[in-house]
Amino acid sequence: FREKTACLVGVFDPNRYLGAAGSVGEVPERALSATAVESVSADLRVARAERLPTFMVAADLRVMPDGMVDGVDASLGVTVPIWGGAGARIDAAAAAADASRQRAELVELRLADALASAQADASAAVARATALREAAAPGARAAWRATMAAWSAGGASAAEVVAAWQTDVEVARDIVDAELAVSATRSARTRANSTSSL
Repeated sequence: FREKTACLVGVFDPNRYLGAAGSVGEVPERALSATAVESVSADLRVARAERLPTFMVAADLRVMPDGMVDGVDASLGVTVPIWGGAGARIDAAAAAADASRQRAELVELRLADALASAQADASAAVARATALREAAAPGARAAWRATMAAWSAGGASAAEVVAAWQTDVEVARDIVDAELAVSATRSARTRANSTSSL
């Protein structure tokens, strides 16, 4: 009886279902899955408690018209749930609890996948920016200077000079874009890293 009462009192406590979603820095996905697991676990505890016997105690005082006590009746009863689908409710609650735990594991896998993806994106962005800065930019600048020297000597046309200059400018723009991508992917990696470590 005490176990059943304690279980029901705990189930009706609304704070059980709030989880850690309100905590500063808590990952919402993880908090929601933890709350769902706790909710279905509470349903399972309630279903199991419904199979426990219920005890009843009653007392009745008989009083005569003149105020004298005529007697006291006491009764004690026990209700044992045998039918009513309690076993099916326990099985359903246990299946829901298993499914909720599996969804929580899936959330953890997705968070880990997001971290791995963010790390790969950050590495690729750094590699691209490095290649542009250390190979493409010096090559484009050298080609433009060589074309300018050839044009000065009469060996290149103005169109070739303009094309070499445009290539140099495009590589410089690509470097700026690559540096922005590095910053963005590093931010995403930092967020994913902090999410997976909370």
